[in-house]
Amino acid sequence: MNATEIYLHRVNAATSEIEIEDFDFLNVRKRVKVPKDVISEAEVALSNNDKNPVIMMFDKENKQFIHDQLYD
Repeated sequence: MNATEIYLHRVNAATSEIEIEDFDFLNVRKRVKVPKDVISEAEVALSNNDKNPVIMMFDKENKQFIHDQLYD
Protein backbone atom coordinates (compact mmCIF):
# COMPACT_ATOMS: atom_id res chain seq x y z
CA MET A 1 0.00 0.00 0.00
CA ASN A 2 1.26 3.45 -0.94
CA ALA A 3 -1.05 5.71 1.08
CA THR A 4 -0.86 9.46 0.80
CA GLU A 5 -3.00 12.43 1.70
CA ILE A 6 -4.38 14.21 -1.35
CA TYR A 7 -6.54 17.13 -2.39
CA LEU A 8 -9.30 15.85 -4.67
CA HIS A 9 -10.09 18.61 -7.17
CA ARG A 10 -12.18 17.21 -10.02
CA VAL A 11 -13.80 14.12 -11.44
CA ASN A 12 -14.04 13.29 -15.13
CA ALA A 13 -16.41 10.35 -15.39
CA ALA A 14 -16.12 10.24 -19.18
CA THR A 15 -12.41 9.39 -19.01
CA SER A 16 -12.55 7.63 -15.59
CA GLU A 17 -10.02 10.09 -14.17
CA ILE A 18 -9.77 12.07 -10.97
CA GLU A 19 -7.62 15.17 -10.67
CA ILE A 20 -5.57 15.17 -7.48
CA GLU A 21 -2.87 17.20 -5.80
CA ASP A 22 -0.39 15.28 -3.65
CA PHE A 23 0.71 16.78 -0.33
CA ASP A 24 4.31 15.93 -1.29
CA PHE A 25 4.07 18.06 -4.44
CA LEU A 26 1.65 20.89 -3.70
CA ASN A 27 0.54 22.97 -6.68
CA VAL A 28 1.17 20.02 -9.01
CA ARG A 29 -2.07 18.43 -10.17
CA LYS A 30 -2.18 14.95 -11.68
CA ARG A 31 -4.89 13.05 -13.48
CA VAL A 32 -5.20 9.45 -12.34
CA LYS A 33 -7.26 6.74 -14.05
CA VAL A 34 -9.36 4.94 -11.45
CA PRO A 35 -12.12 2.29 -11.32
CA LYS A 36 -15.78 3.30 -11.65
CA ASP A 37 -16.51 2.81 -7.93
CA VAL A 38 -13.76 5.32 -7.09
CA ILE A 39 -15.28 7.80 -9.57
CA SER A 40 -18.66 7.45 -7.83
CA GLU A 41 -17.10 7.91 -4.42
CA ALA A 42 -15.18 10.99 -5.58
CA GLU A 43 -18.34 12.54 -7.04
CA VAL A 44 -20.17 12.07 -3.73
CA ALA A 45 -17.26 13.52 -1.74
CA LEU A 46 -17.13 16.62 -3.93
CA SER A 47 -20.92 17.10 -3.93
CA ASN A 48 -21.11 16.83 -0.12
CA ASN A 49 -18.49 19.51 0.41
CA ASP A 50 -19.00 23.24 -0.10
CA LYS A 51 -15.30 23.84 -0.37
CA ASN A 52 -13.14 22.53 -3.16
CA PRO A 53 -10.85 20.61 -2.93
CA VAL A 54 -11.65 17.68 -0.64
CA ILE A 55 -8.86 16.20 1.49
CA MET A 56 -8.79 12.39 1.34
CA MET A 57 -6.43 9.47 1.87
CA PHE A 58 -5.57 7.67 -1.37
CA ASP A 59 -3.73 4.43 -2.07
CA LYS A 60 -1.64 5.10 -5.18
CA GLU A 61 -0.85 1.43 -5.83
CA ASN A 62 -4.42 0.12 -5.71
CA LYS A 63 -6.02 3.39 -6.87
CA GLN A 64 -8.58 3.35 -4.05
CA PHE A 65 -9.58 5.76 -1.32
CA ILE A 66 -8.62 4.71 2.20
CA HIS A 67 -11.23 4.93 4.93
CA ASP A 68 -10.95 4.86 8.68
CA GLN A 69 -11.97 1.37 9.79
CA LEU A 70 -12.89 2.37 13.36
CA TYR A 71 -16.61 2.65 12.61
CA ASP A 72 -17.12 -0.42 10.41
